[in-house]
Amino acid sequence: MNRTKYFCTIICLLLLSLSSCIKDDVSDCPQSVSFTFRDSGVDPDSPIGSQDLRSLMVYIFDENDNYIGFIQFNNPNLNEPYAVDNNGERIMLGPGKYSFVAWSNIAARAYNVALSTDTRTPQDSLSTDSRSNDILSIVTEGTILGKGKVDQSSEPLLRLFYGNLDEATVAKTGNTNFVIDLYENTNLFDITVVGLPRDNQNYSFVIEDSNGKYNFRNDFGDDNYNVSYETVSQFTTASDNLNAQLRVLKLARGRTNFPLLYIFEGTDTSDSNAAIFQGNLLDYIDPATDFSRRHYYQITITYQPNGNISITINGWKEININNGIEPN
Repeated sequence: MNRTKYFCTIICLLLLSLSSCIKDDVSDCPQSVSFTFRDSGVDPDSPIGSQDLRSLMVYIFDENDNYIGFIQFNNPNLNEPYAVDNNGERIMLGPGKYSFVAWSNIAARAYNVALSTDTRTPQDSLSTDSRSNDILSIVTEGTILGKGKVDQSSEPLLRLFYGNLDEATVAKTGNTNFVIDLYENTNLFDITVVGLPRDNQNYSFVIEDSNGKYNFRNDFGDDNYNVSYETVSQFTTASDNLNAQLRVLKLARGRTNFPLLYIFEGTDTSDSNAAIFQGNLLDYIDPATDFSRRHYYQITITYQPNGNISITINGWKEININNGIEPN
């Protein structure tokens, strides 16, 4: 009910502003604005292309951090100004200061968005960090190892991007273009396993982490929002190597829960003790890695004849002794 009253108030204010425009008082008339999205460029090895942007949402806040609404763009191109929304309507905002938050590829089936509009009052300001209570979270199905599951066997997780623009001003003269730089929130693990026996038809790959929820400052929203990313892989007739890809959300060091990689024989992943491989991914990644600037990781896991396992990620190598099954 409060939300309905709020939007009714906004509509009434808009109608009043339009009425004043008719009377030639144009000082507070809604003005035409446009948005341009571009790659932040922080990771030149994993550039963002226009083909990577599917459903992009811009959430609008006024100078008191009150949530006003959102604008949706489907399949936008980078570096191109957009003055109309997904419905072909011109984007209009009254003169004043705003803040914008952009999330890209948040199709309903992939992510949930919860805005704390009911807790905001006109007295709230950016200094109260209200947007820490606005949450984006990944959609999970069922449970695996006690965690929400994201099954990528049939539909890989799309790349997730974030951008924000604070203290943006809509001028009274209109035709203001806002540029929002996009940063990647996803990481791709390209996994190759050498030396596993071929007599098993399927192998399951699982990465566990607690990185499935974010606030609108793009900080982790919950250290205990546990997610398992899963896919199933098979040997091909042309290779003795097993290959799998998993896309996961943001990585970071120093968190309460760290990302774990499991490999299972078959498709039953309900018992972590049955895994033929288990390891903390952060132990294998170069400790100097800046996760905000690197989003692609090529992992090679080699079962050696002496029972040792060699793990290499982007050239950074670890050797684990007897951590897994013995190859036939």
